[in-house]
Amino acid sequence: MATWGGWSLTFPEWAVGRKHSPQTQSSLSKPAASGPEAPGREKTPVEQKTATALNIQPDQLLGRWVRNGSIQRDIVFLPEGKATLTVRLDYFSALLYGREMQMDLVWKLENGILTNTVIGGTPQANVARLIKDFGDTLSYRIVKVDQTELVLKDIGNADEGLTRWVAVK
Repeated sequence: MATWGGWSLTFPEWAVGRKHSPQTQSSLSKPAASGPEAPGREKTPVEQKTATALNIQPDQLLGRWVRNGSIQRDIVFLPEGKATLTVRLDYFSALLYGREMQMDLVWKLENGILTNTVIGGTPQANVARLIKDFGDTLSYRIVKVDQTELVLKDIGNADEGLTRWVAVK
């Protein structure tokens, strides 16, 4: 079995050098619930921390945060649950979505979970394609937030590590 983009791909046994049997059909299916809400799954120490334990307040998120790498992200969290995210994509991603996008978001913070939902953006066709491919909403567990750093864990993708954002003053 192989995984790609959160999908599990099971190859027929004949394709991987084993004897083919009627039960081995190729299939493409979303993986079983494996995130923090999966039944019977123990929470990691990071996931056990909540907004109450970390004492996170929405105003701690307000302002500008950047995340640099092959894909550069720049988000400004505004009062009243609005945000603007500018993304500068790497070469290969730019082939699909264009070099740069600006997205309008709404955000909320509940029990240590930050949820961002795309409500629009430019170029409109590129943002629409991104939403079609990845959905319009992402949720993250806040691991740490202070005046200089915001550390998030994508709760929809158990395989993804922590992401670190740096405050811009």
